[in-house]
Amino acid sequence: MQNDNAKLKNDFLENVIATNSIFAAFGRANIYSPIANKKDKEKLKHFIKARLKKYLDEYDGGNISEKEHISNIQKLADETSTYFRDILLDGRLRIGTAQKLLNLYLKYIWVLGWMKKPPPHCPFDSRVIGKLGKNVSIKCKKFTETDDENCYYEWVNAVRNIAGEKIAEWELRFFNETNRV
Repeated sequence: MQNDNAKLKNDFLENVIATNSIFAAFGRANIYSPIANKKDKEKLKHFIKARLKKYLDEYDGGNISEKEHISNIQKLADETSTYFRDILLDGRLRIGTAQKLLNLYLKYIWVLGWMKKPPPHCPFDSRVIGKLGKNVSIKCKKFTETDDENCYYEWVNAVRNIAGEKIAEWELRFFNETNRV
């Protein structure tokens, strides 16, 4: 019974983490085409939850390279676009939204202690990109509109230049400092 309860609790938390990651990534992004209906949107969210959980296995050991991480972001954007082209705005889930999904999901998992090492990067959103200021070009300022892998590299390099620590740890500190109650 105890093991069943622990599994139920973990399953619940995994679902909440994936749901919150989707909500945060989609919140300000205009991702749906005008023809997308509620049923289609739910299928898309279910698909993304399954993909996020699948990627987690790769990160659990903490041995994923930056190149592999960026490849996973690209894969998430491409796979989602392939299966849900008809309901996505311009037929595409953008890199900016895909990175927010995966990076935020990994951040939650890491903060809960379910992942041994910090994720390679942090969720790049308007607050983080805003903090980077002039280190980010005008075309890369809005993560919700970015579908350029070069912008992602620009964000990563800009954080590295100011962080002085691992990117995920820097962002966690920045988040906590700007969200004090």
